[in-house]
Amino acid sequence: MKRLEKIASTLKLSPPVLMLDAVDENQRTARDLAAKDARFMRETKDAPTGEPLFNEVFGIYSLRQSDIVQQTTQCLNSRCLGDPTVVIK
Repeated sequence: MKRLEKIASTLKLSPPVLMLDAVDENQRTARDLAAKDARFMRETKDAPTGEPLFNEVFGIYSLRQSDIVQQTTQCLNSRCLGDPTVVIK
């Protein structure tokens, strides 16, 4: 499928996000949780018109040292998934 066709078909999805497919189980879980997050969902549509905006997941990475803030310190010794209040030990 050509790039413009992928964009057109993605815009018909809810949410309109072209997901990264080559992921492992942990990345898939993080990707799917992020795609359901209200903060993310707000950015998938044009606020004034409600028209879908094209979104694409390019990469899924582990928490980096530069990502550590007060709300994410518990993730240093645990497995956090998208929301620092969701910790899997």
